[in-house]
Amino acid sequence: MGDVIVIDESEPGGQWRYGCPNGHTDWIKRDGMIQCRSCPHPKIPGRVSYDVVLDLKTGQQIAVDEVRVR
Repeated sequence: MGDVIVIDESEPGGQWRYGCPNGHTDWIKRDGMIQCRSCPHPKIPGRVSYDVVLDLKTGQQIAVDEVRVR
């Protein structure tokens, strides 16, 4: 496991630096995955899950278990 990334949603812009693998920033962390509300899903809107978060500044994919949201 690499360095833990802490995303502070109370910081201005803190929540906008990271997105789902498709670049959407409308996601939540739940049950060891991120769920993106913006990714289309044919049967369950808002329930597309991923195991990585994309750093939109660097393009790096980060494993969800290395991400802490506060």
